Amino acid sequence: MNHRAGSSAWAPAPPESRAPGISGAIASLVILLRGDEVRQVVADRRYSGKFVVRLTPEAHRQLALEAAEQRVSLNRLAASRLVGA
Repeated sequence: MNHRAGSSAWAPAPPESRAPGISGAIASLVILLRGDEVRQVVADRRYSGKFVVRLTPEAHRQLALEAAEQRVSLNRLAASRLVGA
């Protein structure tokens, strides 16, 4: 804690004056505590059901061939792979 002359207010000690590793531990704790908040925010969002996946041209070609062989759309093949169906 740092006390300013003539003031009852205090401010935390600057990071460089703390014991080594303390700021990292505090940052990790904040991340853990915020993780639940982040998950809740993500869970509460409305989703369109669409997102873009970038692939190499060769991976795109291979998936398109596989989809054609299975007589399904590339989208259906990719979606089934993503959700493990």
